[in-house]
Amino acid sequence: VGLVHLRCSAAEAGDGRGKKVSARLALAQQVMRDAEERAASAGSDPVPKITMDHVTVSFARSGGAGGQNVNKVNTKVDMRFNVEKAHWLGERIKERILQTEKNRINKDGELVMSSTKTRTQKGNIEDALQKIQVRLIHFKSLSRSNLHRVHVAVALFPYSVLIKYLITGDH
Repeated sequence: VGLVHLRCSAAEAGDGRGKKVSARLALAQQVMRDAEERAASAGSDPVPKITMDHVTVSFARSGGAGGQNVNKVNTKVDMRFNVEKAHWLGERIKERILQTEKNRINKDGELVMSSTKTRTQKGNIEDALQKIQVRLIHFKSLSRSNLHRVHVAVALFPYSVLIKYLITGDH
């Protein structure tokens, strides 16, 4: 825990509009932006881009209206991503996926994603890959925010700014 005491004078707002704001407010805004960036980058191993190498794909005929194309072409994509075999995912993320996506996990531990959004196989493959990618990024960010939080308390006094950083870990 650190406590920083700063004194400063009037400054321009950080948005570039040239409006004068109190230096304390400008400093407090900058501190908050910096703290958010640090919190976002804490332990941030990026989620690798999901490719066809990470998934198993099968095709079926799409349902619904569409005329002859629906009855002839297998455009529906059923994509399976094996959560347990994804060695590059952390254990907490795997657990969170398995708990939260129970209805999409089959008995083999695979996250099953379907897509019938477009009329082409290629478009549906891209859509299903994107759905999986978005979920992994979401669970990674949830995990990271729970593992490492940066709390910033800013107190504005007449001639100074008191800033307190508190970094906690979820153990």
